Amino acid sequence: PASTLRSERWRLIGKPDFIIETRHGPIPVEVKSAALPRSGQPYPGHVLQLAAYCLLVEETFGTTPPFGYIRYRDGRTVQVPFTPELKRELLRTLQAMHAAEQSSHVGRSHQAPWKCERCGLAYICGSERLVP
Repeated sequence: PASTLRSERWRLIGKPDFIIETRHGPIPVEVKSAALPRSGQPYPGHVLQLAAYCLLVEETFGTTPPFGYIRYRDGRTVQVPFTPELKRELLRTLQAMHAAEQSSHVGRSHQAPWKCERCGLAYICGSERLVP
């Protein structure tokens, strides 16, 4: 298992499941308890999480990983390229998250009660929390 990585610059902390050393340098690996979707494409949230780990590897080791891996419960592994476009999407998302953190109210972003049930921040949602 990998160590916790931190970036003061991006105000980001994360712990990939593994970092493997390759001829491309250190590569983050995220292991998921879900199966890969039938489409064969990883969930967008999983891709952004892996992108965050790629950014943290870049900041920590001084080398940009060209890709990372997502390993799904069903044994399939997806290689996700860490492209400039994905990095920009991640940085936009981080900027929005940091702005929301400063806001006095952040609305719920979904209509799925099961997400509220598993959320570590559900206690601050009050009346916006969905109950299954």
